[in-house]
Amino acid sequence: MVFIIRGKMGSVRDENPTPLSEGDVCGQELLTWCLEHSSVSGNGKKIRSSGQQLISNRTVKCLTNVEAFVLRADDLEDITATFARFLRSPCVQGTIRLYITSSHIVLG
Repeated sequence: MVFIIRGKMGSVRDENPTPLSEGDVCGQELLTWCLEHSSVSGNGKKIRSSGQQLISNRTVKCLTNVEAFVLRADDLEDITATFARFLRSPCVQGTIRLYITSSHIVLG
């Protein structure tokens, strides 16, 4: 996931360009994927399903100098394992969906 702090980027998927700039986020589907494919054992240890990987079909390029915060797949797996119960709450899921649909966030 990429959180853009400053600058402009362009995101292309299936020949459809999408501009990205300050305040935009790209790649939230990784959070959903991590929630669906991760489990935590009774003692709190992460259980990993082997052979499952998320592959993006999006190309993102910097159009200007960009300052951004990035969460890699491993980072998100750790976060979702640590906060799995909280993130799977229907109330939290509804808030996330509402935020995504009401802001300028690029899915994918």
